[in-house]
This record gives sequence, C-alpha cells and structure tokens, in this order.
Amino acid sequence: MSGGGGAAGGSYWSGGPDGPAHPNRRQGPNDSAAPNTPARDARRLPRPPRDARRVEPRQPAIWVRVDGRWLPGHIQCWFTHRGRWACWLSYQADPAHPTVAALWGLFAYDPASIVSRAAHPTPPGAS
Repeated sequence: MSGGGGAAGGSYWSGGPDGPAHPNRRQGPNDSAAPNTPARDARRLPRPPRDARRVEPRQPAIWVRVDGRWLPGHIQCWFTHRGRWACWLSYQADPAHPTVAALWGLFAYDPASIVSRAAHPTPPGAS
C-alpha cells in the first residue's frame, strides 16, 4: 500500500480499482483470491474520509474473518478514496443464534478476509 496513515487515506484503505482485488469486479465462481491467500482477520477502520465516494454493492452476501473465525455478513456499501476500498458491513457474531443482533463495522477490503458467498457458499477452508 502506498501513502501515509490515517483515516483520510494511505495505509487504512485496501484494494485497487484496476486489480483483481477490486470489490465490484464481476468474478466467476473459481477466480476468487481467498482460497490461495493465507487467511487473516479483517481490519477495522475508524471512519471513512469525508471525501470518500460511496458505491452500492453488487453481491452483498459475504464471509468476513473476525477473531480467527469466518462469519456470515452483508456489505451495506463500499467506500472508495484515492484508489483504496473499504466496506461498511454487518456480520453475525454467533451464527448458531441468528436472532442475536448483528454487529456493524467499517473494514478495509482485503480478499483474504472478506470473501463473496456467491463464490464461496461455505466459509473458506471448510471441508
């Protein structure tokens, strides 16, 4: 990643508009980077920059890795700023009890920690 730190750009934001990690790129069921990428937890962000552009999701159902576990979630919107991507999403912290309220957060997009459920009906690494 390039640039400085902080919520206004640089190291907080991930992805790029032209690469295979672009969140709105239409992917076939077998071309996601997640199975070949070591899993790591999704990185929370404090807030989107004031001048970030909001983008509606195309496939909102995702798996997000939090505290070492893959959890089901839904992307509410993407934010892009200076070629970097982040997503505002909700996830189910306890899938065994779906009536428990979902948790919300802003996360830097990383194909190793946020994966489409359309491409992966089961969590990555599940047998």
